[in-house]
Amino acid sequence: MKKLVVLMLAMLVASSAFAVIDPDDNMLGMYLDMTADTVCGPAAQSNVYVILTNPTYPEVNGVEFGFDVIGGPMYVLSTTWPADAVAIGGFAGNRGDWATGFAAMPTTEATVVCTMLALPLGPASIVMGANAIPSASPDLPAILVFGEVTEVGLSTGIGNAALALGTACEDIVATEKASFDSLKSLYR
Repeated sequence: MKKLVVLMLAMLVASSAFAVIDPDDNMLGMYLDMTADTVCGPAAQSNVYVILTNPTYPEVNGVEFGFDVIGGPMYVLSTTWPADAVAIGGFAGNRGDWATGFAAMPTTEATVVCTMLALPLGPASIVMGANAIPSASPDLPAILVFGEVTEVGLSTGIGNAALALGTACEDIVATEKASFDSLKSLYR
């Protein structure tokens, strides 16, 4: 019985240690899942999660970021923020800008700060950066921690894009598939 308990604990630790695709501390990115693993998907209506990964702070009180959609067009049908959030900004054309404050939210390895329901009408890449009127760096997003604006890094998934929807993903999948097929042929 002891061996089973130890094995189960080891599996739990191993799975949580690799739950986030970006290993760096204090990174902000866009993902198609709440565990910050998926940066590539179909050009279809889906939830896009803005996630602070591997935060070194016990809590966060706000976030500020901007993003551009390349390709598309894409519509943001709705946004969901943490409880008591005050969000300033929006999405127009192919540009989104947000500055948001909210009650102290405890952080985890993958802290979801915003959920957007996105509808791309064609293949698109989303590139994140600073808000149009940044409080910190002109190039990087920021978080609010203990009343201080702190810049965070950008978590990119494919090239300099945070997220890819449609053709960009199909090209990557096709390349991986060809590589895997050639690897399989070595063992036949």
